[in-house]
Amino acid sequence: MVDIKLYSDFSCPYCEALENFLIENDIPFDVIDIKNDLEARREIFLKTKQDLVPILDINGYIIVGFEKEIIKKVLNIK
Repeated sequence: MVDIKLYSDFSCPYCEALENFLIENDIPFDVIDIKNDLEARREIFLKTKQDLVPILDINGYIIVGFEKEIIKKVLNIK
């Protein structure tokens, strides 16, 4: 089973675009709002050394930013 977490800030247009992309492709995921969840913000910063969103965690494979082609390849979306 694929475990997907989208670390997001709801004021981020790239986060919204990535969320819509996942929804349009029927990809189940959990959204983690790092603006309001300081522990999640710390956790993802320790993993990535990035303070940017969106960050996508696909079974531990981290993608920083809405890198559509990389996401499609990792999730095997055409």
